[in-house]
Amino acid sequence: TAAATAATTTAAATAAGAATAAATAAATPTPTAPPSAPLTVFVGTWNVGNVAPQMDACRKWLAAARGHDIIAIAAQEASYPHSRSNLSPKTVSSEMRDVPYHVKRLGWLRSSKITRFSGFVAGAMAGGVAAGPFAPVGMIVGAAAGYYSSTKVTEEIKVRNHWFDIVQAAVGPGYRVVQTAVLLQMRLIVLATDPVARLVKEVRVGYQATGIMNAIGNKGGLMVRVVLEGGDSMAFVAVHLAAHEGAKHVQARNDSLAKIFQGCWDGSEVRKLGGGTANGHVVTVAPAPAPATTPLGAGVIVVASSVAAVTSGPGAVTVAGAGGGEVAVE
Repeated sequence: TAAATAATTTAAATAAGAATAAATAAATPTPTAPPSAPLTVFVGTWNVGNVAPQMDACRKWLAAARGHDIIAIAAQEASYPHSRSNLSPKTVSSEMRDVPYHVKRLGWLRSSKITRFSGFVAGAMAGGVAAGPFAPVGMIVGAAAGYYSSTKVTEEIKVRNHWFDIVQAAVGPGYRVVQTAVLLQMRLIVLATDPVARLVKEVRVGYQATGIMNAIGNKGGLMVRVVLEGGDSMAFVAVHLAAHEGAKHVQARNDSLAKIFQGCWDGSEVRKLGGGTANGHVVTVAPAPAPATTPLGAGVIVVASSVAAVTSGPGAVTVAGAGGGEVAVE
C-alpha cells in the first residue's frame, strides 16, 4: 500500500491497511469553507483484497477524511461475498455517534427479485430457441443458467452499493456524492460538502480497461473530474496497475497510465451531480470532450493506485509515497 496527496500545497499521508492521502492548503480543514477560501482535499486508495470492510478501517482510516471539503476514495479488488453478516452502514454511523445512516433502496422494478426473474425467463426462452427440437430440455438448462448469472449480477450490485454506503457512513453526514465510478472490481467515489457541491459546474466520468487485450477491466482506471465555479478543476483517477518490480514492469505501468489518461478523457461523459449509481445508471447531458490541452483537461490530477499514488500540478506529473513498488511517470 502507498499514500499520496492531492492538490494543494502541503501533504500528509497515513496508511492503515490502505493507502491514504490528504492534501491541504489551509492549516485547519474546514467543511464549510466559503468560495473564497482554500479547499482541503482528502484522497485515499484501498486494495480491499476481496474482503468485506471492517469497522477498524472506518474508524482508523476513513474517519480521518472528516472535515475536508472534498473526499475521493478509491478501491481495488472490492468485490466480496454479499452477506447479512457484513458490516452495516447503520452500524458504522452508530459507532461514529452520527445520525443513523439511511440506505437508499433501488425500487421494486430494479430489485434483485425482478432481476433474477428476468434472467430466468430470458434464459429459458434463449435455451428453448437454441435447442431446436429439444426445446423443453433447452428451456430448463437456459432457465437455470439465466437464474444463476442474474443472481451473480444482483449480488455484485448489492456489494457495490454496500461499499459506497460504508464509505459515506464512515466519512459522516454533511457530504454529497459528486459522482461514483465502477469498473469490474474497481471503485471510485468523490464527495463534497454542501457548500462546495453548490460550486460544482461540471462532473465528467471516464473509464479505461488495460487488462487482457486492453478490454478486460481487471486492470485499468476510473476518472471523476470536477470543475468548480471560476474554472478550477480537479481530476481524480483510480488505477489498478500491474505489480512486480524492475524496469520492464515500471515501463508497463507507465504505458498503462498513459492509456488510462487518454482513454478516461476520450470516453468520458458529463453526468449530473450525484446522478450515477453503483449499478451503472448514467445521465449523459453533454457530448464527448474536445482534445485536452492538459492531461485530462484538469489543473490538478490525483492518481490513487494499489501500487503507488501520483500527484500532479499544471504541466507535471510526479510520484509521491511509492512504498509498495516502483512507479516512474513521465
